Amino acid sequence: MNPDDDLAAEMYRMISKSTREAGYEHYEISNFALAFDHSNLSQPSPVRSKHNMKYWTGDAFYGMGCGAHSYDGRARWVNILKTEPAW
Repeated sequence: MNPDDDLAAEMYRMISKSTREAGYEHYEISNFALAFDHSNLSQPSPVRSKHNMKYWTGDAFYGMGCGAHSYDGRARWVNILKTEPAW
């Protein structure tokens, strides 16, 4: 069962406020990272998701395994998902 829209919005505001007060930066819709320099929250944290940062900045990234996504700077691709057992 999903919460109604008003409750979901309030829960989101609460987690955003709580993590900010605990020294985390909110850098994507659902991602938080411990701020590196607690006195200067305007500087990005070095503990942000490296994959997500590459995705958002357009840098190349290579995925390994079934269903992994990759980008080499020019093209994007996804590995084939194996959905049935091999036997």
